[in-house]
Amino acid sequence: AMAIGLPCIATNTGGIPYYLDESCGILVEVQNPNKMAEKIIYLLNNPKIAKKLGTKAKEKIYKEHDLNKNADGLFEFLADMKRSKE
Repeated sequence: AMAIGLPCIATNTGGIPYYLDESCGILVEVQNPNKMAEKIIYLLNNPKIAKKLGTKAKEKIYKEHDLNKNADGLFEFLADMKRSKE
């Protein structure tokens, strides 16, 4: 959703905060459906803010989570692991 510029609301759990933060989306506490509903309504009532968050989300994904950059990092990590076992 972030990669196509949608405004995102997610729970603050697991790896989600690695991608989504207050600069590009909204995080709510886990198991708090009332807060989730409140934030959904907030974005529906504030389309300019929703659009801005969506734009920032897309920028963040393309800047920080480029597939080639991530693949290069993974290959480097695996090569380091192999060298450390030799």
